[in-house]
Amino acid sequence: MDEVRLGRLARQVKSLKVGGLVYRVVRNDVAMEAADFYGSTAGLTSTIMVRHDIDARVLVLTLLHETLHAIANVYMEGFKPTEQAVGAIAQGLFQVLVDNPKFTRTIGVLAER
Repeated sequence: MDEVRLGRLARQVKSLKVGGLVYRVVRNDVAMEAADFYGSTAGLTSTIMVRHDIDARVLVLTLLHETLHAIANVYMEGFKPTEQAVGAIAQGLFQVLVDNPKFTRTIGVLAER
């Protein structure tokens, strides 16, 4: 998939359902750039903020990374994984999904149900 199409698709993600919560995905280039972050997750407001002025693959990886924070907020109450752990899991999962398109398509079929 070309970078332009990938970026366009990633920028269309406006919300993510995690457990019983719906996390809004909002673009906040100014705040994220000022904090020197690509993204951030606010569990209290169920919001994921991401920069959109970044490379398409980095944007997808950032969405995955912040989704892992949301999963921790919902399913691991009282436990806050380190940035290093979330980053490692996000990078590893991203690579597994990219390197195994049949597996990724299989997950997509489940999502269509």
